[in-house]
Amino acid sequence: VQLYSQVQGTDSKLDSLLEAFHSIWDEDDQHNRPRRKIVLFSYFRKTLEYLAGALREQKIANRMIHGGVAVADREVAIDEFLERTDVFVLLTSEVGGEGIDLQRASVVVNYDLPWNPMVVEQRIGRVDRIGQEAARIIIVNLVVNDSIEERILERLLKKIDIFKESVGERDPIVGEQIERLTSEYLRGD
Repeated sequence: VQLYSQVQGTDSKLDSLLEAFHSIWDEDDQHNRPRRKIVLFSYFRKTLEYLAGALREQKIANRMIHGGVAVADREVAIDEFLERTDVFVLLTSEVGGEGIDLQRASVVVNYDLPWNPMVVEQRIGRVDRIGQEAARIIIVNLVVNDSIEERILERLLKKIDIFKESVGERDPIVGEQIERLTSEYLRGD
C-alpha cells in the first residue's frame, strides 16, 4: 500500500504509479529479464482514459478495456497486451476482473480499492492462476492519505478481519505485510 499526500497542482497519485512501474521495470532490466506486464484496475472510465493518455505521454504502451469498449475490441486489446512485447500495461475496469485469464502478467495495481474484499481477490485472481510462471506476484494498492480511499482501505481491512473471525483463515487477500504496515500507519507508528 502506497500512502501519499495530495499536492496542489500535481498528480501525486500518477507520480507514485509511474515510480512503481519504473521500480519494477528497473529491477527487470538489472536482472536482464523481460519487463513484467501490469494489470491496473480502476472503477472509473474517465480515470482509465486519463491514465491511458498520461502513460502514452510517458511513452508507456498500454491497452484499455471497460464496459464502453465493444467485446471484439476488448479481445483485441487483451491479445495485444498478452502477446506484444512492447505493451506492458492493461488498464481495466471490473470487466477485467471477471472471466479473463491474464496470468502472463505478474503485477496487479489497484488504482482505487473496492469496498468488497472479494472484488480485490477477483482482481488478483485474474493474474494468480494456473499457468502463472512468476515466482511472486506484486500487488500495488494506491491510496491517497486523508481521503475516502484511506477510509475504504480501513473498512476493507475490517471486513477481512470479520471474514477471518467468522470463516477462518484463508489465503491472504490483501497480504499480511500490507495489513501489518497499514495497521502500523493507522496507529501512527
